[in-house]
Amino acid sequence: MARINSKNRARLAERLASRKGCGWWCFYCRAPFTENRRPTFDHYIPYSAWKTGRQWNLVLACSSCNTAKADRLPYTVAVVLLCKVRTSPVWRAACQGGGRHGTA
Repeated sequence: MARINSKNRARLAERLASRKGCGWWCFYCRAPFTENRRPTFDHYIPYSAWKTGRQWNLVLACSSCNTAKADRLPYTVAVVLLCKVRTSPVWRAACQGGGRHGTA
């Protein structure tokens, strides 16, 4: 994400916090932000996986959670994607086709 000035940064943080279910706490650990615990911007789907700085992919996170998540995909997103893949006709055809993986 490109560096932004403090005025635009504050506006962006306000927009992210005002989303339904968000607020002024860490998206991951839910700890409230304070003067000593300031919000950082995190790409929910890592920038390394999907190169977008769009606001829908940004969340407010504490520095600890942002660092711990790094460039990994959140578990919930991985599970949803895996469930979608496993229920797709392409996956079923590949698994039932008598390939080396056997039948599902």
